[in-house]
Amino acid sequence: MSQQKKNAAPKTPTRKNETVPSPSKKGGATTQTKKGSSENPNEVFRGHVRLKSHKNPNSPRTEYELSENITELCRFEKDRENFGMKVKLKKQGEQYIAFSNNEERSKAATVLYHCNSSNTVKSRSGNKPANEAEEVDQEEQRAMTEMLESWKSKPNGGKLFADFVRQTHVVQLGYLQEISRILSTVSKAEVTKNATASSLIEDFVSSSGITHLCTLALTNTEDHRWLVSILDIMTAILDSQSVDGVNIGCGILVEHSYAVQAITDMFENRNVDVRVKVTKLLTALMVYNDEGLLKVTTALRTYSDAHNNSSVFEEFVRGVYFETDLNFRCAALQLINAALGYMPEIDERVMARHNLSELGFDSILQEMMKKVHEMVVKLIDEGQISDEENLIMGTKKNNRDTGN
Repeated sequence: MSQQKKNAAPKTPTRKNETVPSPSKKGGATTQTKKGSSENPNEVFRGHVRLKSHKNPNSPRTEYELSENITELCRFEKDRENFGMKVKLKKQGEQYIAFSNNEERSKAATVLYHCNSSNTVKSRSGNKPANEAEEVDQEEQRAMTEMLESWKSKPNGGKLFADFVRQTHVVQLGYLQEISRILSTVSKAEVTKNATASSLIEDFVSSSGITHLCTLALTNTEDHRWLVSILDIMTAILDSQSVDGVNIGCGILVEHSYAVQAITDMFENRNVDVRVKVTKLLTALMVYNDEGLLKVTTALRTYSDAHNNSSVFEEFVRGVYFETDLNFRCAALQLINAALGYMPEIDERVMARHNLSELGFDSILQEMMKKVHEMVVKLIDEGQISDEENLIMGTKKNNRDTGN
């Protein structure tokens, strides 16, 4: 290649018969028509990269012009860096908040809280980020536990928890379990009647905490440990009370756009602990009010249609029949009983009872009653219950059998 061609400006790829400017010898611009070939017949354009083929026309190999490819590579890396979320870091007090531009809060997972240097959790995995590690060491876990525990007493603690759960790329199972423990302790203790403690869960909810939990459940549907922790937090929200001691949690979950459906969909996981928690939550929401009953039955129908079930009760009846865990069987019976007892229309109740009979629920119920009777006899023999208690239970059973 001559020295003149090496110093020539790179050509822009053009289509056939396209008119392009061509510099004249005196610096002026003239036009020339390209007819399927460039000035150098060995140059080929592919994409944005100019390739120069070997002089041997039969050779399939292609050599790149190094300077042009370095330029293209740098441009590609810059575009890739700008592609996706653009994250900025802004210092606010003791914390650094990472946030994205032009992204909705419900979709962007970019808010990441770090405490000051004394409380910062440092990765012990070398160059590998801690959020990519499967397990964290005990020291890191202890530091994170202390940080999460400190958020409980902060005025914006609920928001801190919600924003942390939002970080699907940061949250690890141990962290979520710790948040679940803290919120569960707060919701069940007498301290919930205190305004500060009560606002912890309210702030968590108002900061889209439930939405972030539902998103986290979608990304961990196969791991029951994640779902158990998520359901424990949902239960903590359900048990939350106002300053006056009035339950507000049921209403919060019922009014959420898709919390009830997200809880119902977790039933797909075969772990018995997950199924027990899902069933108990749905039963509580069903009993809460008419809106809760409607939302639960709608969610069950959606789940049933997605799994090609003949009835909304099919999953629970099948579970009662095949599952040996007594807690689940009792929880499933409570849900079925609540559904039948709170259906406002008589024809709906008749249809539901008919569907249960077709699923073989009557024989299953008789089998369970037989097992309960055997268990009661065993407890009497062991002296754990008295004959008087057995008489009361037998009287109730006879009343049910006679319809009184």
